[in-house]
Amino acid sequence: ASQIDTLLKKHPEIITRLMTLQSGDQSLTKSALSDWDKRDRACADIVKEINADAESVLGLTYKARCVNSSVLSSAESQYPMSFEILTYKSAEDLIKMGRLVRRELKRWPGVVRLDESEMMQMDEYEVIINRDRVDQLGIDPEEVSRTLSTLVRGSDIGTFEKDARICPVHVRIAPASVSSIEGISSIFVKGRDANNKEVMVPLSEIITYSMKKGDSSIEHTAKNRTFRIDAALTPDASLADTYLAFKDHIMANVLPQEYSLEPSGELQSYFKEQGSIYFIFGLALVFIFLVMAAQFESVRDPLIILISVPLALGGALLSLLFLKSGSLNVYSQIGLITLIGLITKHGILLVDFANQAKEKGVSKTVAILESCQLRLRPILMTTFAMVLGAIPLAIATGAGSEARQQIGAVIVGGMSIGTLFTLFVVPILYVVFSRPGKHQGSNSLTGAKG
Repeated sequence: ASQIDTLLKKHPEIITRLMTLQSGDQSLTKSALSDWDKRDRACADIVKEINADAESVLGLTYKARCVNSSVLSSAESQYPMSFEILTYKSAEDLIKMGRLVRRELKRWPGVVRLDESEMMQMDEYEVIINRDRVDQLGIDPEEVSRTLSTLVRGSDIGTFEKDARICPVHVRIAPASVSSIEGISSIFVKGRDANNKEVMVPLSEIITYSMKKGDSSIEHTAKNRTFRIDAALTPDASLADTYLAFKDHIMANVLPQEYSLEPSGELQSYFKEQGSIYFIFGLALVFIFLVMAAQFESVRDPLIILISVPLALGGALLSLLFLKSGSLNVYSQIGLITLIGLITKHGILLVDFANQAKEKGVSKTVAILESCQLRLRPILMTTFAMVLGAIPLAIATGAGSEARQQIGAVIVGGMSIGTLFTLFVVPILYVVFSRPGKHQGSNSLTGAKG
């Protein structure tokens, strides 16, 4: 503990330190950082340096993390790839398989570091009730269990009121009486002798005990024992692809059918977000398509306009590559949904004016060219307004800047590239796929009278 405290003192950004020494195999430290305007490094950078220094302390596994970091997933996490091995089998079998899976993961491409810490096993007593003896004495085994639980651990049996306050009543035996297994064995329970008379029977006559090693705590998920594994990936490794490929390999070649792998932590959140974002995008596109189909009374024109959406989304995703913490997270997804509505507005302006021009007898080519000339100024005004308004978000610094940078980069990149492609791609598709005007069937400027 003193060695870790010494490591924390080396970082001037840490202004307070609190260390809690627990009775089990783990201890907890909590530290507060100075304000953003008083330090140059982010929490993630400080954590990486602390974890690197802690590896030099022999016999100690220390893992620091930012408890209030934004939900930017793998870009800021020390161990973004977290998953659990689930099984109903014994803890010994689970630990054996967990260590085997961890060795496989250590050699997997894209994995650079594992959290190999495990809960320390502690001495514990296993109490075995002699069923034949308790039946002979007329003692309910559940009564023996309740007696041990109440006297050793204690039990809340009620409350009483004193000075207008409700106080709980907690019953347990004096700690000195159960400080050793011999003291517990001398506890008496009610039983009956051969003549059916009530007698007090010491626990030493009906129970046996043995000492063994056991986990300080037992973790369960969906009523199954769990073994958690955390891993750090290389910057170019895909979180989802690495996990899915490793899971297929492990389930096919290492783990029996009684075991399963489930994502946890940030990896679990990542899969949930991915599933929801596809649904939201699809719903937004369908809604916009239906509105435009009703407006234009056509299916072709909405499809022509929606071609600009993937072009703008591609530009937005490309802009995220230039961010240090750029990733597809909840903030960038909000920006993408906003971008869908903004970029379709450009296409609506072009197609709507071109349709009005066709109604006057102008050909498709001339109509869309006139539309581009007259609608160029409002399109550029909209683009410049959104881009200039989002630039402060894209270059934001300070607390929470990672979240603001995601939205800003998506809008700046998506609007810029999307507008550029919209001005060229939409007119071309309009000429090719749009219906001819009502008053002309060729590319003449005026309709011919029969």
